[in-house]
Amino acid sequence: MTCDFEKKILEMHNAGKTNPEMARSLGSNVEKVRAVLKKNGLARHPAKGGQREMSRMERVGKIASLLRKGLNKEEIAESMRLSTSSLGNWISEARAIAFPKGQRDEVEVPTSRLHHLPRKDGALIPGHPIAVDAMWRGLERWRDGAQA
Repeated sequence: MTCDFEKKILEMHNAGKTNPEMARSLGSNVEKVRAVLKKNGLARHPAKGGQREMSRMERVGKIASLLRKGLNKEEIAESMRLSTSSLGNWISEARAIAFPKGQRDEVEVPTSRLHHLPRKDGALIPGHPIAVDAMWRGLERWRDGAQA
């Protein structure tokens, strides 16, 4: 695509022309017009009422602000018109922004004497030599980096 072609598309876009109108007047197709607009950050999503597509950082920032407000995944996905599985592409990055490491609620590991008493169900205490040995025996096949 030439620079003149791109300039004409950008001028028509600024004048409020639709993608099909621009394609017809330039003797091109809609896909080429969309590609030029996307390249210049002006792509519009027809299923979302013609809203401009958000950049990754804009999307992550918006998700982070919704997380700070206390919304759950389903509510965030609904407000951003995304599926919950698509939201998964950005949620971990947004959580890191919304709740920096120093501000997160750290899980407190119980260290009281009650935690180390024998259990009625026969479970061993954390770090018990038998439990640790059993765990490592299960991992022996992976020790050399290859399956046995």
